[in-house]
Amino acid sequence: MGKAANVSPGADIHPGVTTITMSDPFPSAPDADGGQFVNLLIEIQPQLRSFIGHLMPMVDSRADLLQEVNMVVWKKRDQFTMGDDPAKAFRNWAYT
Repeated sequence: MGKAANVSPGADIHPGVTTITMSDPFPSAPDADGGQFVNLLIEIQPQLRSFIGHLMPMVDSRADLLQEVNMVVWKKRDQFTMGDDPAKAFRNWAYT
C-alpha cells in the first residue's frame, strides 16, 4: 500500500497553516516494478470501452462507467496473478 501523508506546520509558508504532502499518492501494483499491471490496464481500455458501449445506450454515461471499472480493478489489483500469459490472464480477470 501507499505511504502515509506527512503533516507539518506550514509556518515557513504561511503562519498557522498546516501543510499536507503525499510522499507516495499511488500505491504500488503487485508486480516487482509496478508497471506491468498499469500497462495491462492501459492495453485493455479499448476492449472495456467497446464492451461498455454494447451494454449502455447512453453515450454520456460510458466514460463514467469505464472510470468506475478502472477504480474497481485498481482496488482489487492484489487479487490478480500474472500467470504464463499475463495479457490473457488480466483480460479474463478484469471481466469477472
